[in-house]
Amino acid sequence: LERLFLESRNSSPVGRASARPGASTNNSQTKNVVLIDPKRAQNAAISLARIRWPFQQLREKILHMDDDGLSVEQLLSLRDYLPTHEEVRSLSSFAGDVASLGPAERYMHAMLDLPEGKSRITCMIFRQQFSSQVHGCKAQLCQLE
Repeated sequence: LERLFLESRNSSPVGRASARPGASTNNSQTKNVVLIDPKRAQNAAISLARIRWPFQQLREKILHMDDDGLSVEQLLSLRDYLPTHEEVRSLSSFAGDVASLGPAERYMHAMLDLPEGKSRITCMIFRQQFSSQVHGCKAQLCQLE
């Protein structure tokens, strides 16, 4: 009986480990350098995960005011998670490898030197919403007539 129990004890951790492939390697991968508020970083990471563009490419799209492939909701998320002045200071003083940062910090690091980033994204949002707003105003004017 002892031999059977010993075998089942030895086999059960293997079964659990196989149910979670790479469980031990994830611990080393999740250790990112945290430079911003953890709650803001988590919320930003969730929002940014829905946007399937590399951060440098997003920076170029914003720089050139190219909103193709980006929805209003995505643009709002990009605008909401631009770095604040405090975050700019902490990210600018970071001298380590950018790959060691979490997704929110990597996004903010890519947007550090973006000139007038918030204004650019706001203009992109306005451009996407303009036709629907004009249509809504025309419908209301027709009702008044």
